[in-house]
Amino acid sequence: AAEQGVITRMLAHVSRGQRVAREGLADTKRGIAALRGDDLPGPGLLDRLVQDTAQATGLRAELCVTGKPHAVSPEIGLTLYRTAQEALTNTARYAGPDARVRLSLSYDGDQVELAVDDVRADDAPPAPGPGLSSGGYGLTGLRERAELLGGSLSA
Repeated sequence: AAEQGVITRMLAHVSRGQRVAREGLADTKRGIAALRGDDLPGPGLLDRLVQDTAQATGLRAELCVTGKPHAVSPEIGLTLYRTAQEALTNTARYAGPDARVRLSLSYDGDQVELAVDDVRADDAPPAPGPGLSSGGYGLTGLRERAELLGGSLSA
């Protein structure tokens, strides 16, 4: 029985390692595309990000867009995307297997706001989950990035 537990943990580590490698490769491809001047990730890719994260982690996540979507600068678009990515990663990592998260992207005139809410049905403290590797942005880095663009981040 103990040997089976070791094998199960080893398989889980290998699976996480494969996921981290895939994410790293995807980040590298996006970085190369950015250096070449190709499109950067932005609000238009949030739905795909939510789906991919849910599939990779089992996190129950949804995206709701309100208002009339409009183009934002590449820097703002990338900041929105990276903020959503970090929020989903943190939720998957710390909120546990029963976590549910709602991302709300709201357009109001020339303003855009991204809100991320834990929508667990109970008030029980979450159990840590396996999650994803972090891209290293962290809340402080995301806050600084938002402030450089005239925005704000609160957690």
